[in-house]
Amino acid sequence: MLAIALSFLAGVVLVARLPELPPVWLIGAALLSPGVAILARWRGWMRDGPGAWGGRKILLWLAVLAFAFGWAALRAQWALSHRLDESLAGQSFRLQGRVVGLPEHRQRVRRFVFAVSHIESLAGDAIEPPPRMLRLSWYDSARAKAPRLHAG
Repeated sequence: MLAIALSFLAGVVLVARLPELPPVWLIGAALLSPGVAILARWRGWMRDGPGAWGGRKILLWLAVLAFAFGWAALRAQWALSHRLDESLAGQSFRLQGRVVGLPEHRQRVRRFVFAVSHIESLAGDAIEPPPRMLRLSWYDSARAKAPRLHAG
């Protein structure tokens, strides 16, 4: 059981160490690997008899490692799909919504999660669909200090 857990951990760490996420076809292949291992065993492609258990264990570990790799890469793809569109970066917007959770107050910055109900550009163009949640930071300037924030 420890070997299976370590195989899963190795698959997740392998994704974390990649310089960029793998292509979608590789993620799909990795997620299908346990099915291939089960099919190989069911169809008799793996030999039975004395000494065969070692090969089955290695196949199981590799299938778990590949599945963990695919699972972690799929989760990373999902997380990155919720980023703000590149075309909107650097623009100013009017936001309506509320602060959710507890704001983090540091020396010169206030960080908070903001639940967006409406967002529009300063020209008045609505952004559709609006992002559901934003993680925002409000920095003190030389002229003014950021207001004290509270949840709600």
